[in-house]
Amino acid sequence: MASNQSTVAVQGFWVVGSSAARTMFDVGATVIAISDVEGAIVNTKGIDVPPLQKIVSDGGSVSEYKDFDCLSIVWITNRC
Repeated sequence: MASNQSTVAVQGFWVVGSSAARTMFDVGATVIAISDVEGAIVNTKGIDVPPLQKIVSDGGSVSEYKDFDCLSIVWITNRC
């Protein structure tokens, strides 16, 4: 499958997770869900990964990102 047809969910968004999400974003995959210890965000149209990386690198959480369809602490196990 071409990366521009792929959707991605990332569990954990620190060093490895944020790098993986950025790589997938850069090759054209649609990152639709990202979680960290404070919760998970979902945007079925895609999450703009670089601004989210900035929020987290400045000490924030994915829950501080503003453009999402759903925010859940248990997204991986429950649908929003």
